[in-house]
Amino acid sequence: DDQRLVPKSLEERLRQTLREPPAPDPLPPESGLLRLALLEGNADRLAWGKLQIHAALVPWDASELSWQPLSKAEAARLREQRDWPQGQRWLLMQRDHVLASGPGLPTAAILEAALRGQGTPQLDALDVFIKAHPQRLDARRARLESVRPRLPNPHLERRFLEDLVVSGEPLGALPFEPNPEIWVPAAKRVCQQTSEQLRNWPFGVAAWASYASWSSLDARIPRPAALLAALDTWPRQVGVRLPGPIPSAASAAVMRVLREQRRYEELGAWVEVLWERGLKEWLAQWASLPSMGRNGGTNLHRAAPQVEQLLAAWGEALTKQGQKARLASLRTELDALRPGLSALLSVPVEN
Repeated sequence: DDQRLVPKSLEERLRQTLREPPAPDPLPPESGLLRLALLEGNADRLAWGKLQIHAALVPWDASELSWQPLSKAEAARLREQRDWPQGQRWLLMQRDHVLASGPGLPTAAILEAALRGQGTPQLDALDVFIKAHPQRLDARRARLESVRPRLPNPHLERRFLEDLVVSGEPLGALPFEPNPEIWVPAAKRVCQQTSEQLRNWPFGVAAWASYASWSSLDARIPRPAALLAALDTWPRQVGVRLPGPIPSAASAAVMRVLREQRRYEELGAWVEVLWERGLKEWLAQWASLPSMGRNGGTNLHRAAPQVEQLLAAWGEALTKQGQKARLASLRTELDALRPGLSALLSVPVEN
């Protein structure tokens, strides 16, 4: 009778699940907010400030630890409740509860021990988890999200770099000047691996964005346009309307990175390669079609909005570089295909 309650397909599925290896450990949970403060006598504010950036206290971020000073009312109330004498005193609190305290200005080791008595900080838990599961990209992205707002910080920079490299995330805007001794070798490795990947399969949007962003760290790395020009001829994928060897989304990702980093010379070179690799021919064929409507000469928005955005980005790049002669010749070339087409060089670029 029991067997009738479990269909054979479900029973086999259960057996298969039991044979599978156990799932990886879950990500560690977030911890509660703590507060370190100083009851001031003749407080050394500079020394207290140095403690806040000490390497021993780096693992606790703003979601776990606050350094908000005590108000006068809080200080008076605590002295009265605890019968503390006048003078300097440090406190570790959670809400209104004093978890630990001591006289004078503490050392970093004393504060670290008091904090660890309340549990493991999120960053340390992630460090341990990632060491055990280095390929868990969700954990690395969690650590990236934790570390990024706290940069620049020399104690966190290597973690941040390691997670960027392993996760394959684009570099993005860095809130600090990267140390070339550690960042340039990493950029070379990322770009070497990514370029090999793109030569074999040039359709990856994330790979193109990653290459474009990381290549900014070393001028000796081939520029994105150079990599694009070196690709073998690839047949267009079904549904890819952009002329050239890569999907429109990949091209848009590269252009977005170059615009964000204000690399206008490279942006112009990128569109130039696309122009020579198929965009010019495609546009000539499109322009030879009968015009529809009064503004048919510039109506690419429905036919191929990605081509419209390419031309707009090209116009922006040439304008930012002050290349008036090239911009004028391009306007002439476009208007020769269809009158009014050069207006697309002045269309605002979408972000």
